Amino acid sequence: MDRLKNVFFYLEGPQNVADFQKLCGIQIFTQKASEGLNGYAASATKTDNGDAGKHSNNYELRHRDIHNGVSKQDDLSENISSSSKNGLIPNGLNGVCHQTANGLVKNGLVRNGSQSHESVCKQTDKEEVTYKTNNKLVHFLFLFGAALGNEQFYLVFFPFMMWNVDSRLLRQMVIVWHVGMYLGQAAKDVFRRPRPASPPVAYLEKRYVTEYGMPSTHSTVGAIIPFSILFVSFNQYQYNFTFGLTVALVWTILVGCSRIYLGMHTALDVICGILTACMIMPVLLPLVGTFDYLQVTHPLAPLVTVLGSFILCFVYPPVKEWNTARGDTATVHGIGGGISFGCWLNHYLGFMYAVPSGAPYEINIPSAEWFVLSLVRIAVGATLIAAGRQVAKRGSIRFLCYLYGQDRHDIQVQRQLKVETPQKFFTYFTISVGASFLAPFLFRTIGIHRETFYTEF
Repeated sequence: MDRLKNVFFYLEGPQNVADFQKLCGIQIFTQKASEGLNGYAASATKTDNGDAGKHSNNYELRHRDIHNGVSKQDDLSENISSSSKNGLIPNGLNGVCHQTANGLVKNGLVRNGSQSHESVCKQTDKEEVTYKTNNKLVHFLFLFGAALGNEQFYLVFFPFMMWNVDSRLLRQMVIVWHVGMYLGQAAKDVFRRPRPASPPVAYLEKRYVTEYGMPSTHSTVGAIIPFSILFVSFNQYQYNFTFGLTVALVWTILVGCSRIYLGMHTALDVICGILTACMIMPVLLPLVGTFDYLQVTHPLAPLVTVLGSFILCFVYPPVKEWNTARGDTATVHGIGGGISFGCWLNHYLGFMYAVPSGAPYEINIPSAEWFVLSLVRIAVGATLIAAGRQVAKRGSIRFLCYLYGQDRHDIQVQRQLKVETPQKFFTYFTISVGASFLAPFLFRTIGIHRETFYTEF
């Protein structure tokens, strides 16, 4: 039992992340300067992975500084940890202070010390972490793996699948992706488990530092996307299942390992993210065909897919301080609702119609014509989406700030629930309707559309 506890604490702690980073060729340096809390001296030293987590006293508080352009040096911060009833810091560190983007600090009763949950973490002891990547091949491989779960990937991969491959396959995968992202993002703000502490971890990706860590939603979608595509496509197309399964496994592992490599998640966060996908997919995948047919053909479908998605943006755990998770969740709802509504419009206006199925279809080697038309569709569609994004984003911020009588240039105003959530939803809803309805209509008008687009439901 003690061995299992030790394994669990190692998986949830930051040392497994630092060890993996070191194994992959990242050299970490920690620079300590100034005077520590309660008079403990913090001499200027540099340490590598093996020494970064050591301290002279269990009561010494270490400070995690996030350089995201928001935190302020002079902030005096305190915050009562809500991770557990007794205020324990979830990752088991000896008094790690976690500084968030707005200067607030989460601290609590440490496992091996007696610091109370009401103590104030002063910014008098500063530790800055720098790093050097010694293996460029591994570095770029994991950057690619992390990109498979980012917003930019969705904006490229989803339209490409719809315009050039199979719109039905995309719609059904997006249903599972939508649910997985919503549950995963909400779970972060329920469990409120912090990111791996730095030091000993080096942050190679700063955008998500202000979010909580468990579960890893990158890992969740890193499993949902390839395995959903595998499930939906296997009965539609003729290909080797072992090959498809291998691709899905490599995709999932690459995304999960990338989150540890970049210092964003512990191994336990990644495991929980994959387990989240494993719980969702067996429930939804057998029903996803029925859900997809209803969202395309039912007269009242938008009341569920669009209005329901917008309402779910506000059915979200309350947050004590701002982070990117809530806005990203609204983005997910906007994408899911927009794709559904765009395809419903295609059917409602008579563009999309059913044809007898000839599945499973043989997969042919793409022709030169397919490549050329795909590139043209991407260029035309991307231009349309980019223009729509700018108009929708700026227009929605202006309207909401005018409605509430607030300054649209104030970053704190933009982060308010009543501004950020509808702005994110409307922006990505507009983009998705453009990708699923306006762009295919434009392609058809100028004669570059994919022949089977309007028959895939």
